[in-house]
Amino acid sequence: MAIVRHEAGDVVPADGTYALVGHFGEATNFAVWCQKGERLPLAIVSEDLESPFWFVQVGEESSVRLVA
Repeated sequence: MAIVRHEAGDVVPADGTYALVGHFGEATNFAVWCQKGERLPLAIVSEDLESPFWFVQVGEESSVRLVA
């Protein structure tokens, strides 16, 4: 299964939790719940973290699909 990356400000395709991660999936400890059609927030990231950054959908639904 491909991991879909979303940029800050994008409209989300489904309800869920979206976590901000680095290029290789590094955690930033920032996540937000969005409903389908809402925009992801414009994120401000500390200078000590390398870029680029993307949002990815996380949570139970994504985990179930990965296991199935």
